[in-house]
Amino acid sequence: MLKVLVLDYVGNSVQWLQDCTLRDKYEIVKTLTPDSEKSDVALLMTDIWDYLLVFENGMRNVFEKIVEMAKISTEQYIYALDWNSWAEHPAAIYSLLNPNGGGAVRVYSFEF
Repeated sequence: MLKVLVLDYVGNSVQWLQDCTLRDKYEIVKTLTPDSEKSDVALLMTDIWDYLLVFENGMRNVFEKIVEMAKISTEQYIYALDWNSWAEHPAAIYSLLNPNGGGAVRVYSFEF
């Protein structure tokens, strides 16, 4: 079973994960938010998770610095609300996304 660490800075990861993913294929290690304890943030630098799903809206440069500082491989993190990011991780698409989920189409749409 895949282990997923969630970095949620927009507050919609719980509903999105329920709507768009195959919940029986992964376990959430932890969900980190802006209010998370420093000890929880240290999870970014461990190898206890397979994918980091980042939920952000307009703060991409901040998260790019975070993953760079934590030395996280580009193969391991995905911007969950960005189809282009998913397209760069085909194995994750097949492992995590639910093609029949009612909300799965939302991940492929662009917001204007």
